[in-house]
Amino acid sequence: MRKIEYGAFKECENLSEVHISDITAWCNIESEEVIENPYGEPPQRVYRPRLCAKSLYLNGELITNLIIPKDVKRISPYSFYGYENIVSVVISEGVIEIGEYAFSKCTRIETVTLPKSLEMIQRNAFSECENLSQVHFSQITSLKNAIYGIYIGPSAFSSCTALRSVTIYSVNLIDYRTFSGCTSLTTITIFWLYGVYISAKAFSSCTQLTSATFFNIDKLFPVRESIISLARNVNVYKHIQEIRTKIATYNADTVNIHLPDICLPYIDYRAFEGCTRLTSIIFDANPSAQNKQIPTPNISEYAFDL
Repeated sequence: MRKIEYGAFKECENLSEVHISDITAWCNIESEEVIENPYGEPPQRVYRPRLCAKSLYLNGELITNLIIPKDVKRISPYSFYGYENIVSVVISEGVIEIGEYAFSKCTRIETVTLPKSLEMIQRNAFSECENLSQVHFSQITSLKNAIYGIYIGPSAFSSCTALRSVTIYSVNLIDYRTFSGCTSLTTITIFWLYGVYISAKAFSSCTQLTSATFFNIDKLFPVRESIISLARNVNVYKHIQEIRTKIATYNADTVNIHLPDICLPYIDYRAFEGCTRLTSIIFDANPSAQNKQIPTPNISEYAFDL
């Protein structure tokens, strides 16, 4: 099976379980709307609510600790939406994209482990996972991984109210409301190579946030500065265009987004709105450099408006 067509499980109010035999095949099944999914509660725009299966079984066993195998390249949208029994997710090396709403409203998820190969986390991928307390972004081990950073889509982790701390290695764009409403989040640490764009309201209403630190990726690599400089300049503009193309493909509302100057973080309008306890913001452009001018980040108007 490759696709679940629109309304395939509509009004199946007594459906309680879904049984599958292959996680890889399940992750590859396309469904454009959650109403097609046999265990996802429809979003608010679907006017008629319905009861849905909340239990997924693999070869007869209830899945609580989900492992996405390495032969999966892309987790399709809504694949595990609203699945209530999942406690942990480990996504294996080789996966490059997590589709929109893929794990949204999985209310019992506590931990998520993401691979170095990951390039894109689409909109609302983990939104409203209210018990999610730990997200492990894999630390990069090569300069190649540093250059091709992660795109994190709109509201990808919004309203994850148990999430306390986040460290992201080599990210290029944190989109609109990505961590909005993460009311237990206290610290964020972001590593960047040639610039990171923090979009409007990316961390809005993170009312417990006290510290935001931005490190240049140089800190992770004991290599000569000439190599880092080369990585920043060779094909950087080409890569930025590729990022824009990817964003345009999946998120029409961010097509015209303005990416920052090379090597400079950019913090957009109201990115930290409502973060009333934020007391520490650190930009460490190149901690290994001696007697060199540290570039000034681009900070938009009202970026830290309360």
